Amino acid sequence: MKYNANISITKLYIFTLILIISITGCIDTVSQTPSAAQTAIQPYRHIYSIGQSTSDGNTTITVNGVRYAHVLGEKNDGSDGIRPDLFGKFLIINITIENISPDNDISYPGYQFFILADGQIYGEDESASKLLANQFNGTPIVPGERRTGELTFEIPEESNDLKLRFEYTYKSAGGFRLEMFRLN
Repeated sequence: MKYNANISITKLYIFTLILIISITGCIDTVSQTPSAAQTAIQPYRHIYSIGQSTSDGNTTITVNGVRYAHVLGEKNDGSDGIRPDLFGKFLIINITIENISPDNDISYPGYQFFILADGQIYGEDESASKLLANQFNGTPIVPGERRTGELTFEIPEESNDLKLRFEYTYKSAGGFRLEMFRLN
């Protein structure tokens, strides 16, 4: 019997290809990102009150106070003011953020703040915040700098159990970290 080297190389190539495809199909191709259970938000270690401060070692945040308004930016003649579009009132929070990091500029835009009220989540109303005389400017905050200002949220008139959820920047906290402040 005569042995043909070209046929053997072709068979070896096909066998190797089938083996590689088979092994590849057995490898876990699921993304290596954490599962929902792994990334679930851990219970807050502490819920802070108005006037209290918390820190992640790079950023310190304090909620100084809250106030409510039914109209913002109104002139003396009653014109040019805005009223809440969907709900009954504006919640305005006054915060102070200090960058205590020795060498990192840190930014905190309004989308890192949320109000939780009666099981609902409300983001900052940017257009309403722009009408505030003391609008919070959280970008960028250099080491040693402290910023105080206000953010506006539109909430229902009869909201109860108000909380501010604050998300540290990933750069500051070295990972995902939230804090919670009770507002009433």
